Amino acid sequence: MVFRLIKEYGLSYAQVKEVMDISQNTIETHMKLALKKLKMIVDSYYNSSK
Repeated sequence: MVFRLIKEYGLSYAQVKEVMDISQNTIETHMKLALKKLKMIVDSYYNSSK
């Protein structure tokens, strides 16, 4: 949800913090995890298409 609010809806971290009532650190953690998962998916796709 954090990733979608930031990347798809263009909200800032501060806006997400207010909307979801979570800390800045929690937002950063969720973003890191989401980006790590996306990277794994892209890498897997790239490696399987060789």
